[in-house]
Amino acid sequence: MPPKIATLLTIVLILFLFIWESKGEKVSSALWLPVMWMAITGTRFVGQWLNLGGWNDGNNYQDGSLIDALYFSSLIIIEFVFLFLDE
Repeated sequence: MPPKIATLLTIVLILFLFIWESKGEKVSSALWLPVMWMAITGTRFVGQWLNLGGWNDGNNYQDGSLIDALYFSSLIIIEFVFLFLDE
């Protein structure tokens, strides 16, 4: 099976299972935060998607990207908000 078709089928199955599981009972919106985290880290980082990190020179890969740090920091802050405000 070609990798693109396998990836598409996996994503469709995961989304189907999330929707199917959430029917009938209230599921927290915080469930989508790990999905967003893994979707980005499983493919490329935000700086690579937006071509903002200078990824081609090979010298600064350990420093990371400001846009990546902002993205992951915002996800962590949102996770803490869900954690402390959860009913």
